[in-house]
Amino acid sequence: MIRKIVTDFGVIEYNLKNTTSKRITVKIKNDGSVSVLSNSSVPIAQTEKFITSKADWIVKNVQLCKQKYAMLNSSRLDSIYILGKKYPICYIPAGQIKVAFRDDIIILWGESEKAKIKLKKLLFNFAKSYFATRFNAIKTEIGVQEDIGLSVRNVKGWWGSCDYIKKIIKLSLRLIARDVNSIDSVIYHEFAHLKIHNHQKQFYSVLLSYCPNYYSYKKQLSDSKFDLSDKYILGK
Repeated sequence: MIRKIVTDFGVIEYNLKNTTSKRITVKIKNDGSVSVLSNSSVPIAQTEKFITSKADWIVKNVQLCKQKYAMLNSSRLDSIYILGKKYPICYIPAGQIKVAFRDDIIILWGESEKAKIKLKKLLFNFAKSYFATRFNAIKTEIGVQEDIGLSVRNVKGWWGSCDYIKKIIKLSLRLIARDVNSIDSVIYHEFAHLKIHNHQKQFYSVLLSYCPNYYSYKKQLSDSKFDLSDKYILGK
């Protein structure tokens, strides 16, 4: 349900969604749209009072997200990050679609959109191979004896996920833009979940024993320099 509320900081338009949680949550998407999750038992007046209390933060971040979204949508893909390194992209008109890496430059021949699709397929295959190599190396390093599966998914909502019941770890494809240490930190994180299933203190003790600089690498994952690469990889 789309609703509007007038606040001292401006009009806030939001999509009201029902949730089983008793908490009221505000989420701002990349395009600046606002979703408010509230239990159906909570009166609208109480929900809007909560929104009003957060109005300054909501309005500022909506504006920032809209500006960033507009900039990314108007930007040409003239470079891409792979394993933390920035590669310029050169487009060459041609009848045949080709992709090549030459002297730290990516060259795309032919119709640009089709060439970018081919580049993305190459990136996906490279990511699967690289992630598998690091996954197996870390698995051996920390002494995991169990048979654990690995899956690569094109998702934005998480960097990694561990299904400790099905014994499978999933990694986000967009990790391939990050540097090798940041990628490893996510793999260590998911392996730690095989021992501790939640994020309580004991979990971080295990994780930091695997990866002492985890917090530093985690911070680098969200560097805004990767935004355009993420948009291309996610296709959104």
